Amino acid sequence: MDNETIAMALRMIGKNIMLIADAIYKEPEPVEVDEKPKKKARKTSKAKAEDAALNNETEPTETHEAEPVPEEEKPKEITFVQVRSAAAQKSKDGYTDAVRNLIQSYGVEKLSQIKKEDYAEFLKEVEMIGYE
Repeated sequence: MDNETIAMALRMIGKNIMLIADAIYKEPEPVEVDEKPKKKARKTSKAKAEDAALNNETEPTETHEAEPVPEEEKPKEITFVQVRSAAAQKSKDGYTDAVRNLIQSYGVEKLSQIKKEDYAEFLKEVEMIGYE
């Protein structure tokens, strides 16, 4: 096989990989929101009763869609890996005693013993080591 054939085969493989990746992760299309709600056609009493019977309800109810929460408002969960990485970097930078004292200030002897709910505060404090 010559180099040109190999190069062409690799290009085809690359294109196919991109197609597969696009098929796996496809960006959601933006949803348009109408400013004015559209008027619904009124149902007759008979139609309401039929709907209620189908839904095993005594009275029909309206459904409301929940508004999506913007990504920015969701708090990002801090992982143990992030905490360990920050503590290791400060230790490598020469602040081993300060990192050890900070861990002990949480009432534990090991970094792995710090509670998950304390990760955010611990991470902030670790990042401040050396700037005090």
